[in-house]
Amino acid sequence: MKSFIIAAAILSLAIPAFAGTLNLSTGYNSGGTLICPTGSTTCSGNDANWTVVENNAFNSGATGPGEVVNPADADFTGPTNGTCILFLDCWVANGVATPPSDWIAYNATNANGNGLGTYSITFTLTSADVSTASLSGSWTLDDLGELVLNGNVISILADGNWSSMMGFSTVSAGSPDFVIGTNTLQAIITASDVYLEGVNVSATLTGYTAATPEPSTLLLVALGLALVLCRLRRKFAH
Repeated sequence: MKSFIIAAAILSLAIPAFAGTLNLSTGYNSGGTLICPTGSTTCSGNDANWTVVENNAFNSGATGPGEVVNPADADFTGPTNGTCILFLDCWVANGVATPPSDWIAYNATNANGNGLGTYSITFTLTSADVSTASLSGSWTLDDLGELVLNGNVISILADGNWSSMMGFSTVSAGSPDFVIGTNTLQAIITASDVYLEGVNVSATLTGYTAATPEPSTLLLVALGLALVLCRLRRKFAH
């Protein structure tokens, strides 16, 4: 028991706090893989992190996960389905930003099934994180709208900016835009013609406290270290 206590104490001192990086971009599944890489027209699936609340007369309050929109889907403004050949600029391709991101919508397979909507993702910060965390990246949407962090507007895009990713102002460490506990990043479509709508966000959070190992993992490591100390003690006792 004494060896175990010593081992646990040594282990607690040996595990330093370190800063982590969190990908907040649209278009990822629960395994952290981008659903629709650049050029793919057969990909489909729900974003595991971003949710959508529709704000239209025809579906007000409708809620669901963001559906990834690929170039062959009816809601994508692109040459594959012929919606940007005559008069519209094509949407920027999926997967071209850093980090890569995909277009998402409430209904990827209906050109008229989306409109005004609030797209959201949440993340948690500790009291220490708010003084070290930083948020940066780029985004776009169709038609126009705002990028909002905890109710604070950090970027506004006018109509017609969907052919490229647009950088937003970095939210720096110590910014009052960050809060202790649950933080919410939102891409809000504030005006819509209810035709070919969606959002695409590439965002990275840096400088927050990365998750520590599970208690069960630490226990196993401590037990192993205790056994090593015990063997060494017996060896030098002879």
